[in-house]
Amino acid sequence: MGKSTHFFGQPVYGQLIGRRSSLRVTLIANLLISLLQSSLERKWGFSGLATMVRIVLMYYLNLQTFFNQPDADLKILLEGAADPPPLEAESE
Repeated sequence: MGKSTHFFGQPVYGQLIGRRSSLRVTLIANLLISLLQSSLERKWGFSGLATMVRIVLMYYLNLQTFFNQPDADLKILLEGAADPPPLEAESE
């Protein structure tokens, strides 16, 4: 017969490799979040920090300053939104 297969048709060995690599990725992600958590001045819970990292991961933010002072970025955005748009001079 040769290789034993699981009911999806994928060899059992291939499933083990997939599980091992996903386990390694998870452990590395947990390590990076733990390092970030230990370097912050403000105290964050692990699950809350992991959720916020997932949300802001696609934006170019300095994670150290964002997680130490999360309201500072919000204030900057609100100040920019409160300013009226510049008036354009009519050219003709």
